[in-house]
Amino acid sequence: MMRRRMHHRTYLVNNMEITKREILFSVIIIFIMLVIGVCLDSKIQDSKQEELSEYYRAVKIENQEMFQYALDTSAGNALVYGEITAVGPVGFNGYDGEYYYIEKVYEHYTRHTRTVTSTDSKGKTKTRVEVYYTWDVVDRETKKSKSFNIYGGNFENSINGLPYQKSGNFRIDSDDRYYFVYVPDNFIGTMETNIGKDEIYSFYGESDIRFYYNQTPNEVISDMENSLNSFQITFWIGWILLTSGCVALFCYFDNRWLED
Repeated sequence: MMRRRMHHRTYLVNNMEITKREILFSVIIIFIMLVIGVCLDSKIQDSKQEELSEYYRAVKIENQEMFQYALDTSAGNALVYGEITAVGPVGFNGYDGEYYYIEKVYEHYTRHTRTVTSTDSKGKTKTRVEVYYTWDVVDRETKKSKSFNIYGGNFENSINGLPYQKSGNFRIDSDDRYYFVYVPDNFIGTMETNIGKDEIYSFYGESDIRFYYNQTPNEVISDMENSLNSFQITFWIGWILLTSGCVALFCYFDNRWLED
């Protein structure tokens, strides 16, 4: 709706009158949002940099001698690059190979119904029941090696970030099938670990180990740095859009109180 201003200069923007005082107040809003954004960005960056510093300080291990020395001396945080091999690999009858982890997933071709509403050329609304089919998971069987070996040491820690792969489908009958999700019995990459006396944990003392498949320690750190930069860019794009929305919303309303 067009607004009239009797005492102050106005500017027409997209059929909406903007007063000089509204422009001034919009500048103040932008300044306040900028200050808040800088403070938030600083806190986020400080937190991310503190996390990243853990990786800078971590011992970089890429051979058995260094790894054994770290176990003997409780080296603390380390990025360990090497080949992980399943101890007691597992598998299923009828499917070749041995694996660190394997899951057999059963699916059933299931009938569903849904209500569909449509409108014809004359504007009349019609409702009908539509039948459709999907393959739905109905059961799973899983097997996992009890432990893994790296540089001669056996460990029972769970590993996050495993290189999962999926097989093709195997038919049981027309309505039932199964497939496998598996991790090979050996794979290479970097473990994010806290090394104690003959034991390993995550950086934060938990039993689960974070694993970066097919990456060296330097590549892991580089990816984290790139992620930090991308997050900062995304934050500022979002913050600028939010600030623009606040200014547009402010100008949209009839701010007669500014004329008092």
